[in-house]
Amino acid sequence: MARRLGYVLHWADAGSVLGLVEQAAGLGVDVVLLPSSAHLDAQTLNRLMGFADVECACPRESFARWSLLGGVHR
Repeated sequence: MARRLGYVLHWADAGSVLGLVEQAAGLGVDVVLLPSSAHLDAQTLNRLMGFADVECACPRESFARWSLLGGVHR
């Protein structure tokens, strides 16, 4: 899916003490790819959308990052 969308893929480090949001922010990613939106709770999705788009494979869903014009969400 990453290749089809034109992204370079970085895997989250499952052994890290940092959570997904902190790892993604540290890498400066543009998008987080997930198998499904069921892998995230609403709070984590909201935090990710503060700086990245979120793409889910099945069912195919896209969540656009929060617009800077709409305020800061972190």
